[in-house]
Amino acid sequence: MSNFTVLVTALNDHAHNQVIDLLYVHNSSVVQLVDDVFRRLTVHNVQLSRCQIGSIAPRAFAGQEASLKNLNLQVNSRTTNETLLSHSPYNRLIAV
Repeated sequence: MSNFTVLVTALNDHAHNQVIDLLYVHNSSVVQLVDDVFRRLTVHNVQLSRCQIGSIAPRAFAGQEASLKNLNLQVNSRTTNETLLSHSPYNRLIAV
């Protein structure tokens, strides 16, 4: 189990009743964002930079449409941003 998985599991278990202003993960080995990874959370800003993210599942940010204000995926795989832009739910997030 990766450190990111441990972090998200702990947040989902213990912080699901709290609003998280900033979820910041930098220079880690996240590799992929799976469907519903943030489902139980309310997050305003997510920064996952230099995390070697190579894939984002179509429903990775499901449930964040009303709360997510800023998404920063700088310096990950080029396909990460292309994948993000190709999924219509993310287009709504980008437009916000």
